[in-house]
Amino acid sequence: MNILIDAGHTDKTDPGAVANGTTEHAEVVQIAKAVVELLQNDLELSSHTISLMPTSNSLVEKIAYANATLRSNDVLFSLHMNSAGSAAASGCETYYLGENTIQKKQAKGIQSALARGLKIKNRGYFPDTKTRHGRLGIIRDVRASAFLLEIGFITNDVDLARARDVGPATVHSCVRDYLGLTMAPIDPITVKRKALLDMEQSIDNTLSKVDSLLKSLEGNLDEWKKFDLEIDGKRGALLALMAEQGDMVDSDVQIYEKTVMRKFLLQNNDLLDELEVYLEKRRAWHGKISKVREVIRKKVS
Repeated sequence: MNILIDAGHTDKTDPGAVANGTTEHAEVVQIAKAVVELLQNDLELSSHTISLMPTSNSLVEKIAYANATLRSNDVLFSLHMNSAGSAAASGCETYYLGENTIQKKQAKGIQSALARGLKIKNRGYFPDTKTRHGRLGIIRDVRASAFLLEIGFITNDVDLARARDVGPATVHSCVRDYLGLTMAPIDPITVKRKALLDMEQSIDNTLSKVDSLLKSLEGNLDEWKKFDLEIDGKRGALLALMAEQGDMVDSDVQIYEKTVMRKFLLQNNDLLDELEVYLEKRRAWHGKISKVREVIRKKVS
């Protein structure tokens, strides 16, 4: 599915509401950019394509862009802020395509997530026909499902502060609600930490298998080769995981590179000689993997 996030209005020609020394577009464009980043980093949305509507587009251009980008089963979220003559006016709203009963139900869930996240007045969810324009082009003229979110009043200091502080995370939750993902999003850092710790445990388990095999002396050389390849494979996966962290330095990489145990190639020696060579290599590798574990612990602590 394609998920398109739109920052309402445009740069200079149509900035939207103006209040509190800022403009509606200036506020929602920052929120929209942050929302796109959150969605792109949400592991449960990795199968979806997340994008930001070009912020300089006019309404007509936005509709054309959406129709060229989205299919009927995709979705667009257009972010806005309300305004009023009174600074006391407050709250959030969600708009949907008036005649669409499915979108009405979806808008209800989106609005609940919006009010729950912003912690401001829940003004409700409404068909676009209830607006003063009688229709909303960004909803009605787009072929995909589309929702317009009013993230509080720009004329209200509290609403504006809440939109700035928790607007991105709240809209992120709204998108998840639309997709039926009601649980809190998975923290990618937590997932990577767990993956590293699981990998370390997996290495320990593999080494225990090798220890048992060597002590028993009942295994055959083919079995030792298999375990050797298993250790080497786990090391490669571990290095790949660490590389994803983005903060590895050259010394870390060098430590990992030094832990690679050469392929267990036997050269027609008798069994005891081969065991002696293998044991020596395994002891050296075991000492180096301890250093690797220390690097892991420092990075996940």
